[in-house]
Amino acid sequence: MSQSTSGLLDNLAREIGGALGRLGLPPERMEQAVRDAIRPVLDRMDLVTREEFDRQQQDLETTLKRVEQLEAQLGIQPGERAETHFNVEPLANDPEDPSTDWDPNEPRK
Repeated sequence: MSQSTSGLLDNLAREIGGALGRLGLPPERMEQAVRDAIRPVLDRMDLVTREEFDRQQQDLETTLKRVEQLEAQLGIQPGERAETHFNVEPLANDPEDPSTDWDPNEPRK
């Protein structure tokens, strides 16, 4: 879990624990119980920080601009598929590929 997610979890647990503490329960115990309950949920959510999201967004925009530049160099109009400009042949099956013709009753090599 990232440092930012851990901080979010701590703050959330503290707030919920404090709110439940007003019900007469010890805040420390409630914070820990909330933290223990929420941690697996946040881990499964695969959260990223805003900074990481913004960096990825910027990388995507840079990549898209580069693709547009390369398409312009190749004479491909926006929205056109590259396959219309190149001969695209399907790849032949690799006879050495162990996943082809695999029999589940045979041991894998």
